[in-house]
Amino acid sequence: DAAPWLIGRRVFTGNGTRHVYVRGLIEAIRASRPDVIDLYEEPFSLVALQTLVLRDLFAPRAALIFYSAVNVDRRWRWPYRAIERLVLRRADGAHAPNHDVPRILRGRGMRTQHISVIPLGVDIGRFSEAEPMPLLGIPGPRIGFVGRLEPVKGLEVLLDAFSCLATEASLVIAGDGSERASVQARIESLPRKAAAFVLPPVSYEVMPAFLK
Repeated sequence: DAAPWLIGRRVFTGNGTRHVYVRGLIEAIRASRPDVIDLYEEPFSLVALQTLVLRDLFAPRAALIFYSAVNVDRRWRWPYRAIERLVLRRADGAHAPNHDVPRILRGRGMRTQHISVIPLGVDIGRFSEAEPMPLLGIPGPRIGFVGRLEPVKGLEVLLDAFSCLATEASLVIAGDGSERASVQARIESLPRKAAAFVLPPVSYEVMPAFLK
């Protein structure tokens, strides 16, 4: 029989690296005593440290596998740098969505453990069958971004490139996040601000139509 889902409760959820579980994770590991823990969190996160400690306490023989999508060589500030170093040394393996991540993990100290590349899946049918969403008042050609408006996404680079564009085009940014206000302010300072548009987040259901 399939194991039941257990919904946990977290605190400090405003940042993907700082949240921790106050309910759910502890009970799950203590009750199930798993053989394998597949942690879908970055190795520098507080949850990664929390999971490592709970594994050692309640399931010391369990293999700890984690996910990472960091494909550029970034340097974290303390304590994330120390957490990553510990998790990379103590984890039993990792999986990543592309071939750049293993190189980063090896360079950070994950020398001998196995790292598998498992590409992100996509439902081709959803995208091939979708009808384009009408974006009224936004002339083409369009340059698009959809996702979290966070520093790690490189929106400053996109805005710098758009400001240098010599041909006519529209910039469409869809999403939300901590950088939304600064992105809007930066657009207001562009010489071609009338050609840049910031839209609300796009739902999963309409993503194919939006991208088309």
